[in-house]
Amino acid sequence: GSAIGSHSPLTIGRVQEIKLYSSMAHLQQSIYLSYTDGLSGWNEPDESIKMIASAHPDKEGMTSVLAHEYGHVCTFELGPRANDAPWWVLEGVAELSSESYDDNGQFAQRAVRRLAKNGRLRDWASLSDFHNTKQADMQMVYTQGHAMLGYISERFGRSGRNAWLRAMAQGASLEDATTSALSTTFTELDEAWRASLKN
Repeated sequence: GSAIGSHSPLTIGRVQEIKLYSSMAHLQQSIYLSYTDGLSGWNEPDESIKMIASAHPDKEGMTSVLAHEYGHVCTFELGPRANDAPWWVLEGVAELSSESYDDNGQFAQRAVRRLAKNGRLRDWASLSDFHNTKQADMQMVYTQGHAMLGYISERFGRSGRNAWLRAMAQGASLEDATTSALSTTFTELDEAWRASLKN
């Protein structure tokens, strides 16, 4: 299949394996034995997509999770340091990838507009590290990340967004990737995004 690329389509030259698990406990243990956070899918670079079969009785639910996880697969193909990107970036891409299957784009937009109005948007640094994000902020990694990735896609187009992602996947910091690919600072980008939520 094709993955996101900055200048030309990127082709993944292998079949992406999907492993189905019968329970969340089995999926959690396949990640590491002490993993306890709830989840329905998982993916790491060069690994199979892992999903819970029983959690998705309908085709739409299964397709949505698969699209999310395949979004991770495509991001990992952009470069060897992709998994070092901020967690909200990685989950924002994955949520954007599943948008057409579960209509979560409008939900993310409504949610962040409501949070912005109430002064409850999170600082990006608090959503950047998988191992150090507070439990109360976990959903914001997905929702706020999704909304920002959607904003970047609309403002800079797919090619701009993909150049930004590729820069981070090649090892650039969030700030350097934003400056080089989007010709703005991340602070300015964040301010513009937050301002757009008031419209």
